[in-house]
Amino acid sequence: MRSWQVAYRGIVPDEYLDSIDEAERVEQWAQILRGEVPVGNLPLPLNIVAEDDGEVVGFANVGAFRQPDEGSETPRVEADAPGELWAMYVTPERWGTGAGGALMAATIDELRAKRYDPAYLWVLTDNDRARRFYERQGWVCDDVSTTLEVLGNEIAEIRYSRAVLAD
Repeated sequence: MRSWQVAYRGIVPDEYLDSIDEAERVEQWAQILRGEVPVGNLPLPLNIVAEDDGEVVGFANVGAFRQPDEGSETPRVEADAPGELWAMYVTPERWGTGAGGALMAATIDELRAKRYDPAYLWVLTDNDRARRFYERQGWVCDDVSTTLEVLGNEIAEIRYSRAVLAD
């Protein structure tokens, strides 16, 4: 949760970031990481956790690419879908220590093992730190964009892609 608040400060409205209930968010993510929360009709993503001396310092969710479904708020997954890095977060105290790179390597290994190719991810357009990280990891901005609405504010997202099986 802290990585979300720190990374998105100045991008997502502060009012929203400050209103996040930490205990509620921790429990929500714990349920997601245990595979207890379905995501609409989508197959559950694979959860990858980065640890240092038994302390969780980051995680990623990886699965099939979620296609927008016309007329529905729930995305769909098509047969032979490409892969998607659904989410990746590292605690701010571990930024720049290699934890993110190790987590990304494990993520790419899982995408490859599942034969997902290519793979996609979405990142907030103004999240320059994350965009630089993804670009160093071989992801390329493909200029496909969308917007999210948070407290009446539209926030732009941009899609990145990368080959997985060709590496």
